[in-house]
Amino acid sequence: MRAVRRPLWPLATDGIPSGAVRQPIISRPLLLVFGATFGTTVSFYLLLSVVPLYATSVGAGQIGAGLSTGVLMFATVAAELVTPALVARLGYRTVLAAGLVLLGAPALVLPGSDNMVGILAVSAVRGVGFAIDVVVGSALVASVAPPERRGETLGIYGIVVGVPAIVALPLGVLLVSAVGYPPVFVAGAVAALVGLVAVPGIPGRAAHAEQPVGIVAALRSASLLRPSVVFATVAMAAGVIVTFLPLALSSASGNLAELGLLVQATASTITRWWAGRHVDRHGSAGLMVPAVAVSAVGILALAVWFRDLLLLAAVGALGALMTLPSTVPSSFQARSGRRSPCSAPA
Repeated sequence: MRAVRRPLWPLATDGIPSGAVRQPIISRPLLLVFGATFGTTVSFYLLLSVVPLYATSVGAGQIGAGLSTGVLMFATVAAELVTPALVARLGYRTVLAAGLVLLGAPALVLPGSDNMVGILAVSAVRGVGFAIDVVVGSALVASVAPPERRGETLGIYGIVVGVPAIVALPLGVLLVSAVGYPPVFVAGAVAALVGLVAVPGIPGRAAHAEQPVGIVAALRSASLLRPSVVFATVAMAAGVIVTFLPLALSSASGNLAELGLLVQATASTITRWWAGRHVDRHGSAGLMVPAVAVSAVGILALAVWFRDLLLLAAVGALGALMTLPSTVPSSFQARSGRRSPCSAPA
């Protein structure tokens, strides 16, 4: 008799009667969450490479460009750590609305900020707003999704927040060369602020509150800490690409910078979907080390041999491989049923 192979991890349908009717994924609250978070990611990615370019244009140089992205990312990480406490105290609607305002409104100040103090202040505030919106958005999607289809719903959410990265990241750089900085800053502000229309229809509290994993407990868990450190490292490298690629190619012929950002974002979105399926079926063993190693080689190749075709190939590979480590913490939480204090899409 042949042994029946069991899946490596529990499936989303385990424990659900075979005759049970599957609940539909799409609901009004979910569509409203999608709408708000779509605007959030459009606003974030539209200006992600544009603000460093603007910092350079006002005389800050490449150091100023790097600082603008660094401050944005630091504020994002810091705000992610406190967002769960804010949600527990104030509820989803209030915190999400605050995040949308913090992300969108400061962009309107950028056209008048011709010094690094103003640019860095705007970057910090927008980082806080972005952190709030992605953390609350992820939690809301998991909350309103049918329990037996939560993984599938989160996969759709990944597409919703991935498409703006594909389109808006290169589009921002392209629009700057066509219409200048002020209209792009206004567009980034409007994209976030329009999400406020959806807030009143979003649930104020989770129907079934879950006990989150605290920050200290997460740091003590090797299964969470190790992949998080790896993810932080490759995320830093990804930040270097989106910050300095447009600067390095500012004098290149054609739209090579925009094409590079498009390739990177597309590869990242596709690989995030593939990696999630792979980890669910086969686990993360054998995935992390090659991804990090090849990412390091790709960064070195960009630094040593900066040619058009090699650049596009390397950026595409980096966009794909840098995404793989981000699937491990999320997959661990999905399999164990635990939720980290700041789970959000990478």
